[in-house]
Amino acid sequence: MRIQLLPDQLISQIAAGEVVDRPASALKELLENSLDAGSTEVSVALMQGGVKQLRVADNGKGIAQEDLSLALTRHATSKIATLEDLESVASLGFRGEALASIASISRTQILSREQNTKHAWRIASNGSEISPIEPAALDAGTIVEVSDLYFNTPARRKFLKLEGTEFGHCEDAFERIALSRPDVAFTLQHNGRVLSRYAIGAPERRFTEVLGDEFAAESLSLDESAAGLRLWGRAAKPTFNRHSRDTQYVYVNGRFVRDKLIAHAIRQAYQDVLHHDRHPAFVLFLECDPTLVDVNVHPAKTEVRFRDSQAIHRFIFHSLHKALATPTGASNAVTAGQAAHNPFAGLVVVDMHAAHERIMYEKLKNALDAKSVAMQPLLLPVSFHADKLEVAAVHEALASNDNSLQQLGFDIAILSPTTLAVRGVPVMLQQADAVTLARDVLRDLREFGASRALTERRNELLGTMACHAAVRANRSLTIPEMNALLRDMEATERSGQCNHGRPTWFQVSMSDLDKMFMRGK
Repeated sequence: MRIQLLPDQLISQIAAGEVVDRPASALKELLENSLDAGSTEVSVALMQGGVKQLRVADNGKGIAQEDLSLALTRHATSKIATLEDLESVASLGFRGEALASIASISRTQILSREQNTKHAWRIASNGSEISPIEPAALDAGTIVEVSDLYFNTPARRKFLKLEGTEFGHCEDAFERIALSRPDVAFTLQHNGRVLSRYAIGAPERRFTEVLGDEFAAESLSLDESAAGLRLWGRAAKPTFNRHSRDTQYVYVNGRFVRDKLIAHAIRQAYQDVLHHDRHPAFVLFLECDPTLVDVNVHPAKTEVRFRDSQAIHRFIFHSLHKALATPTGASNAVTAGQAAHNPFAGLVVVDMHAAHERIMYEKLKNALDAKSVAMQPLLLPVSFHADKLEVAAVHEALASNDNSLQQLGFDIAILSPTTLAVRGVPVMLQQADAVTLARDVLRDLREFGASRALTERRNELLGTMACHAAVRANRSLTIPEMNALLRDMEATERSGQCNHGRPTWFQVSMSDLDKMFMRGK
C-alpha cells in the first residue's frame, strides 16, 4: 500500500482511542473544561453508565459565539498559544483535542452562553457531521451533552463493560475531580437519581464527604513547604491501610496524576510502618512552579515528568516521613495510661512486645546511623555448630575493612571450620539468646552480602534484631517496667506501630465499655 494522508475523521477517531477509552475518560475531560472555565457549580447527569448519555452543565464563563465552531475542531484551544505557554501550563486542559475526539465518536451538542451576552448558542455533531450554529436558551455557562458514545465505532463499543462497571469508573473520575476542588459545588446523577451532592466548603470537609468519616478520623494532616514546593493534604495512619490502592489520590498543581516517582517516595515513607502487602491511603497535593513539570507526556494527561525528579522525591519522602514519625499515638497512649484512674479519658491496651520492638528498632537505627552500636562482651563466650555458609559470612566480615558484624555490635570468632563462638553482642540486645540472634544476623549477611544487608536491607536486618530484644508476649512486667515502656513510647517516633506495621496499642472509650456492660439498658 502506498503512503497516503488519512481523512480528518479517521485521524480524530484514532486520537479518540487515546483520549476517550471509555465514558469515564470523556467525563474527566468535560469536567476539566468546566473547571478551566472558572465554574463554581458543576452538575453531571449520566444515563446507562454514561454510554447512552453523559451531560455536564456548569456556570463558567461560557464560549463566545465566534469560538463555538472551533470547540469541535482538533487542536483548537483557548488555553495555550505559544511554546512558552506549553512549557508553563497552568490549566487542566491545553491540547485542544478532547472535545473534537469525543464529538467524532458520538452525537454531541454544546449549549453555551458567554457572560454579559443576550442569549446562548448551540452547536451539534453527529460523528463527522457538524451542524451550523444556532441560537439557544440557557441562563449562563455551558452544557455539553454526549449521547450514544461509540455509535459509529462498533469495534470500540464492544469493549465496553456492563453498565454498573462503566458507571463505577465514571463515579471514580467524578470523585477525583471533586476532591481536587472543594471550592466548587458538584452534583452527580445516574439514570435520573441524585447520588452525590458536594457543597462548597473547606478541603477537610470535602475529604470527609468523599472518602468517609473513618478516613478523616484515621488520617494525619500535613502541610510542608520548601524551596518553592508545597505538599499538603491528609495521609492515613499506617493502621488504616487497604488491600488495594483504591484510596490513593495525588494531585500536581491541581491535576490528578499517576506518577511512579511520587508513588515510590510515598512507599518509602511508609516502608517500615506498613504491614506486609497492605497499601496506604492518602489525598496529597503537590504544588510547584509549572515550568518545573511537563504535563505534555500523554494525551490522557495523567502522567508528568519533573525537571528535578530527585529533589521532588526527597521533598515528598521527607515531608510524609516527618508527618508519620510524629509520636501522636504514643502520646495518646501515655496520656490515657496516666488517666487510668480518672472515671471519665477509657481503657488503653498496649501490646508490650510490639511496642518494645518499635522502641528497640528506632534505637538501633539511630545507633547504626551514628556508628555507635555499643558491644557487650560476654563473660563466657558461647560456641555453636555452624554450616559452611555461616562460617564464610563471618570470615568475609572479618576480612573486610569495615567489619559489618562489628558495626552491628557483634564479636564472633571462628573456632574451627564448623564452629563459631559469640564473644560479644549489642548492649541493647544483651538479654537476647546470643546463638539465635547471631544465626539470624548471619543468615541475612550470607543471603544478601554485607554491603546490601547494611544498606537496602538495613531496616529488615535491624527489625530482626529488635524482635529478639523485645520483651516476650507472655512475660509479666512490673509496674516500673510498664511505666518505663510508656515513657519510651512517648519519646519514640512511629511508636503507634511495630516495624511490621501492626498497631502497638488501641483505646476503648468509656461509651464502648458501657455498651459491653449493657449500662443504660
